[in-house]
Amino acid sequence: MKFFRFPASKTGQGYAHFEKTVLNRVPIARILKTMSPNDVNAFPATRYKALGVWALNLTSDARNLRIWEAIAAGDIATFYTDKRFTHYGPVIFKWRSETLQDTVGWVPPTRGRYSLAFAVDKLTQCDLGAVEYCALVGYARCRCTQTSTTSKRVPSSCMRLTQTFAS
Repeated sequence: MKFFRFPASKTGQGYAHFEKTVLNRVPIARILKTMSPNDVNAFPATRYKALGVWALNLTSDARNLRIWEAIAAGDIATFYTDKRFTHYGPVIFKWRSETLQDTVGWVPPTRGRYSLAFAVDKLTQCDLGAVEYCALVGYARCRCTQTSTTSKRVPSSCMRLTQTFAS
């Protein structure tokens, strides 16, 4: 299990997108419209009525692509705003979609398209400062930048983090 950090900045469109598609969730029928036939067949749609949806933009440097490729079902997506982690939930499924940002009404990014998508369920509210988060996962210095990152720590760190988020 890995933990992924995703910014939902209140200074740009990030938080509006977060509210619209993660907090308010997206109906399964709309999610399925953004998927390829192979993804539709693999997606566990019958288990859900709606899910939180987030996506990374595909940029020329492929940084977000590498992060997205590392995401797997069961990993934990954590969302932060103003250097505070406010929500987390398990990743259910990921897919590529050229139509997602238009289907859910997101404002296009300045570079690329929001096409590297994933769905989260059981979104849980939390309140954890960035410094606290970094200490839990063993970062020597703490920088919560407006980019998505992954925590590649040992399972014991993940357990401490899970316990902190759960409390």
